[in-house]
Amino acid sequence: MRNIGLTVLYLCVWLTVLLAVLLLCGRVLMYFLNDLESAVNQELQRYGLEVEGLRGSWRTTNPVLYADAVHVERGTLSGVEMEIAAMESLIRNEFIARRLVVEDLDIQIDLANRRGDFDFQKLFQQIKDNSATLI
Repeated sequence: MRNIGLTVLYLCVWLTVLLAVLLLCGRVLMYFLNDLESAVNQELQRYGLEVEGLRGSWRTTNPVLYADAVHVERGTLSGVEMEIAAMESLIRNEFIARRLVVEDLDIQIDLANRRGDFDFQKLFQQIKDNSATLI
């Protein structure tokens, strides 16, 4: 019984040290994120995105990415802040954004090639209702 207890203790200590090392590496990476902006833009280029003013910080166990501007094919998002749920992303093995804030959005919508009817007033009302429930 004592061997099982020691094994569990060693496993818990090992996992704690591993988590601490991963958090330390993440914090160091966030410090140098501004220097990696060109490499990030090369990766995002295949998705039609370009980031300006990339920087990062850390909130508890989650990395937070900030961008002055994100350029997409038909517009620009300004003042973007995205918090990544690190633990949940690792558990689910997919990217999970815990929080996304966009200060300004400038998108061009081509209404000439639209199919069917699209009700913008209904869309804006849904956004307003969803925003009210989050606050």
